[in-house]
Amino acid sequence: MLRPVGICSLKYFLPPSLTLINSYLRKIHAVWNQRSFVCTRRSQSIAPNRPRSRLYIKMSTGAASTESRPTILVVSLHHKEDQFVQYTSLFSSLSARFHVIQAQKWRTVTNYLSNNNPAAAIVTDGGIVESTSFPALASLQDYVLNGGTIIFGCAFSRSVAPHRMNGIWETFKLPWKFCGYHSTEVYYNTNAGKNLKSASRLATTFSLNAMFLEVNDDAALYKATSESLTQSQSINSESTHSFQSPVAWQKVGTGWLGYIGSVNREDESDEVMLAMCGFEN
Repeated sequence: MLRPVGICSLKYFLPPSLTLINSYLRKIHAVWNQRSFVCTRRSQSIAPNRPRSRLYIKMSTGAASTESRPTILVVSLHHKEDQFVQYTSLFSSLSARFHVIQAQKWRTVTNYLSNNNPAAAIVTDGGIVESTSFPALASLQDYVLNGGTIIFGCAFSRSVAPHRMNGIWETFKLPWKFCGYHSTEVYYNTNAGKNLKSASRLATTFSLNAMFLEVNDDAALYKATSESLTQSQSINSESTHSFQSPVAWQKVGTGWLGYIGSVNREDESDEVMLAMCGFEN
């Protein structure tokens, strides 16, 4: 039975005229290996060190977690790493209390929610409104109707067209409507805050740039008053209405749904997110 013969053993079978050629081949082989090693080391030394994010664990399946802490499911179907830089402190705070995992595909969302019941789900961008993401939205709807908590925040408000945002609220049978962008001062509404068990950590008033919704008074966690004037130079100064809110919180089924419309990260908005997730002081 014949066996393959390596380059190093060819000299025993080659005539003298070819032995020299074999010697050259071995030298070339050795030089090539050395060059490959040097190139690999060089590329490793030149390549920038890319720190691995500690904020998220990217799920590939919906398997149950062995983590003993409550879980926060972060739904980022249009995830962009650069958008999350400003939310580092928010997710660091969440990670101190919860096991935070991230889903970047709709199938991951459906698989996870079919086998697990997280403490809250945070929708961070507009990927959830795409037609291909309908199964994920349906899973989130079932989750909140059966006692779950969903918060639409982070980059969601600035990455969704108004009519598509209204479609989301219709899916959850909410009477909310998008009503515009304002840069103004808002005030804490105790009528809505009584439904939030961690409301003690929230600011009584703060200024923000946000996409506002028309909501019921008992859902407007923060609202502008008739005396609240826009502060942005990009839009005309005009009074906002008391029924307009950048932060809403309402019961849906046996669960709760929250909306944080701030287009920039605000410390006060982060505190709202933590409170909606059930973060205790």
